[in-house]
Amino acid sequence: MAWMNFFVFDFSSLDFEEVEYLLQCSLSSLCCHLSDWPSLLCEYQEPKAVQYCLVMILYLARKQGDRLLPDHTVFSSVVALLQSVQEKSNCVIPCSVLRSALYLMAVTQERSLNLVGAHLNCIIKALSSCQNFSSLYSHHPALLHFIWRYPELAEKFGALVLELWFTKKAKTDAMKNTADVQETDETIESQTHQQQDEELDLQTLEMLSLMEKYPNVVLTLLVRSLNYRYKSECMFVNLETKT
Repeated sequence: MAWMNFFVFDFSSLDFEEVEYLLQCSLSSLCCHLSDWPSLLCEYQEPKAVQYCLVMILYLARKQGDRLLPDHTVFSSVVALLQSVQEKSNCVIPCSVLRSALYLMAVTQERSLNLVGAHLNCIIKALSSCQNFSSLYSHHPALLHFIWRYPELAEKFGALVLELWFTKKAKTDAMKNTADVQETDETIESQTHQQQDEELDLQTLEMLSLMEKYPNVVLTLLVRSLNYRYKSECMFVNLETKT
């Protein structure tokens, strides 16, 4: 099926078998109208496997450009689900589901109410339950803005999400440069460079927008730069000592 091929690609670094099993076991239980989905997500007694399946379907649809439900409905429903899971101390949210939930909250935040109090605390607790935050990361500007929107989230995950943003961008640039070396047609190469410049401008504008909106981003980037410089100098000193 087409949607399964998409999940193979999008969850390549995660446990695909877990995703496949969850979807195959739960899809047959979703014999209900789309308008019933929010209540299913918010229902405390609803089987978690069914709710997780809904989250991943909403995630898949959104990645494909489809809004199956209004943004504010998706946002509040996902938050309610995460809170209900946190209230059950013996429940652990699968990493793939948590990643989907984080993405959905990020891209629907602008048309939704801000998180406060218990809701914000449950998001922090849910994200902290994953040992490797990079497995929850999606390379999307909305995720940057979502994390930095809340000082509590920024304090814990702000530096991490910035590091992942620049790391992902560097990898993307490297892959494009490799493709350019292999490309021999001058016209296509020129078009590729133009596309790279346009994407670079978009990436730069997104970071400038983030820094303008949240000044603490500048401080975090300065600390990151100083740490990198310090490590580089230490490596250089070590090399000189050995020689």
